[in-house]
Amino acid sequence: MKLWQEVILIFVVWYTSSCIATTSTKVILKRNILETQELLIIQLLLSVMYLKLFQAAGIFNLTISSKHVQNLKLHFLTMSTVYVIGFLLLQTALQMVSVSFAVTSRGAEPAITC
Repeated sequence: MKLWQEVILIFVVWYTSSCIATTSTKVILKRNILETQELLIIQLLLSVMYLKLFQAAGIFNLTISSKHVQNLKLHFLTMSTVYVIGFLLLQTALQMVSVSFAVTSRGAEPAITC
């Protein structure tokens, strides 16, 4: 598969899963199926599974040795903290808006990130 085809495939998978995740999050929270903290833990676990699927498909391979981790410990801690805070703020904000706007916002994340 050519690079541009892989990029398009990743974008489509990311966009689709983002729309599904946002919609399901709103439904789960609106119907009180899970508490906010439980949902956050499940979403973090699903994020790890998502990365593992990309790795298994050969699209994305994250290999970091323990030597590199020691050198990057502060960077990982900073990025993780910022990610968790951003994720919590995003989930809080998405609870306050309509589902159609939330899905559009979450679906546009890959394009904004790229």
